[in-house]
Amino acid sequence: MYNKFWTFLFLAITVLTIQCCKDDGPDVEPQGRDPHTPVPYEIEIPPAFAAQQVYLNPDNPMTEEGILLGRHLFYDPILSGDSTMSCATCHKQEFAFGSDKPVEAGIHGDEGTRNAMPLFNMIFWDKFSWDGLQSTLEQQHLVPVTNPIEMAADWTIVEQRIAEQPNYVDMYWEAFNDTIVTKELTTKAIAQFIRSITAFESDWELASSGDPSVFLPDEALDGHALYLDHIKSSCLHCHAVPGNLTDFEFRNNGLDGPDDIYGFEDPGLGGVTGNPTDYGKFKTPSLINIEVTGPYMHDGRFETLEEVLEFYNEHVQESPNLDPSAETDFIEQGGGVFLSEEETANLIAFLKAQTDHRMLTNPAYGNPFEE
Repeated sequence: MYNKFWTFLFLAITVLTIQCCKDDGPDVEPQGRDPHTPVPYEIEIPPAFAAQQVYLNPDNPMTEEGILLGRHLFYDPILSGDSTMSCATCHKQEFAFGSDKPVEAGIHGDEGTRNAMPLFNMIFWDKFSWDGLQSTLEQQHLVPVTNPIEMAADWTIVEQRIAEQPNYVDMYWEAFNDTIVTKELTTKAIAQFIRSITAFESDWELASSGDPSVFLPDEALDGHALYLDHIKSSCLHCHAVPGNLTDFEFRNNGLDGPDDIYGFEDPGLGGVTGNPTDYGKFKTPSLINIEVTGPYMHDGRFETLEEVLEFYNEHVQESPNLDPSAETDFIEQGGGVFLSEEETANLIAFLKAQTDHRMLTNPAYGNPFEE
């Protein structure tokens, strides 16, 4: 009895001592790590883009370490259900982080219904996806991981997979002072990487800024004059200049008439807002890098720029919720702007001058696992 008493007393004192030390002692960083201050990352906005609103997330400041982590995660198939598909599978750098397919298929071979949008100059957007469903990149990047048609994974399993990689644990600490891998930190890192992707150095922008190494053909210059002609081409109603060549709005551009087989099977913005007047409206994409971002439209129905301009030339359809500018510029003119072959070629030459070849090959945006 005596021995049991003293044994119990000793254990009780030991537990209390440990608990006191734990509660009253100094904070200990995970695994003995010292606090780390990530290096801030700032994007320099050139004059042509300076007038446009920049959207950054104050809860997710961009840092060099966060961007590096995000780049690794963007290219790592570990985020998909069977570890075969990464974000970069559908968003390839050579296509301005878009796709060369009308719609992409997920890990089970099931195709989606919308074209994978290119990812650049995302700092100027406050609505994402063709229908504007998400208002931040952090929200946007939560979706494809668990979407059963896309990456079809479980975030809990993905978090565990990432946490089992020592190099990732180190990178999470460097980026966020945290070694606990969560979907929130994961999407924050990917969002930082996407925000770092900019397309500010197209041939047109470089030539406009006086770069003597860039030559613009006469066809591109003639195409620019046509582009600026509100009546002749009608481009500016939706693809404003300068800068990103978009008005950041959602519009119905007359792709489908009321009896068309497509109809409003995809409600677009209307599916998000529930407003009947928004049905059939989709995001107006940027024309930067348009040369490499086909197939075109929200469903990838047009393979080439020639097909796109052929549509605007003669085939714009009367449609519920049709944009007013399309009504006046196309429908009232007989269904299109009716450009000549030469005018069409010149306009395409101008559009091709919007390609930022630097962005398409910049190693800072490339696959880190191939370095």
